[in-house]
Amino acid sequence: MKGKGALAMVVAKYIGGDGCPDLEQSAEYVVHAVSIPVKGIAFLRIVDSSGEDYLYPANQFEIVSGEDQLRKIVENNVSCVIAL
Repeated sequence: MKGKGALAMVVAKYIGGDGCPDLEQSAEYVVHAVSIPVKGIAFLRIVDSSGEDYLYPANQFEIVSGEDQLRKIVENNVSCVIAL
């Protein structure tokens, strides 16, 4: 979903454990979009090892760069595409 504009790059490190076989523990992924289906709950659109992009819960990631931008998106409850 496209929100009020695109943002600069956000990078997230997977810390969610072994629950997602297509994500590597401690690997860093570029966030392509943020989806907020419920107020305050964010999902990150990431291309995983399958080569496809999927939505993953943001709480399974540590934000490496772009944390302020991501926080603003969640606070404003606006889904957004990230500029690459």
